[in-house]
Amino acid sequence: MESAQDFLRAYELALNSHDLSKVRPLIAGDATFWFTDGSFTGRDAILGAIAQTWQTIQEEVFKIQQVEWLSISDDSAVCKYKFDWSGLVDGESEMGSGSGTSVFAKSNDVWQIVHEHLSH
Repeated sequence: MESAQDFLRAYELALNSHDLSKVRPLIAGDATFWFTDGSFTGRDAILGAIAQTWQTIQEEVFKIQQVEWLSISDDSAVCKYKFDWSGLVDGESEMGSGSGTSVFAKSNDVWQIVHEHLSH
């Protein structure tokens, strides 16, 4: 059984793979994500927003750091963290940082993200 901490690391690795097929199973079908550029509800809308980010920021590397677990139980977890990203925007090296909060739920022994809020 994977821990919530292991799941967060798996999510970070999936994002950095730039492969939506690796990210898709980690997001709940009815999840809501709040990004600086808008809110997205439902897995397909969220994956579309992630794909758009990868088009805007080529070769993006997303790093989750300073994770603080606010709550962990057998079937849910909440954490907040700092994140950094770097990549190419219009061919130029760019980077940024911000804060995130994620809510995970476990069903049938599988963790998924049900809510994420990222802000700069």
